[in-house]
Amino acid sequence: MSVYNYAAYAKVFSKGVVAPNMTKIAKILFEPIISLGECVTRKNVPYVINSKYAALWYKQESDIPGNLKKTADNAKVYKAIGKYFDKKVLDNFLSGVKVDDMMSELLTLIKESDLSETQKRECKIVCVNRLLY
Repeated sequence: MSVYNYAAYAKVFSKGVVAPNMTKIAKILFEPIISLGECVTRKNVPYVINSKYAALWYKQESDIPGNLKKTADNAKVYKAIGKYFDKKVLDNFLSGVKVDDMMSELLTLIKESDLSETQKRECKIVCVNRLLY
């Protein structure tokens, strides 16, 4: 059983991205959370994803900040993220050639993860609906 977290997801997601790097992946995955949820730092300034934090999160050397996690759980953000992904990510960052392999690995990650069976089902539905239409 594997842990389903940002680093695990980012590593699989990067396999479908054109010219991936840790910063690009972090920006793709966190920008909708930051912009849709109007997420700010403790100093009340908008978050900016930089290479330092992108690398730390990707390598699991630092936790994702609590306010980013909290914003990701916001119902408004959760509802809007699919549209954001469809509009800004699918055609702009993902390689059609690589997406099938990424999807296969992502579904395997979900299946073999520590998520509950309900969470696994929901993740699979989201993956299939977003990437296989």
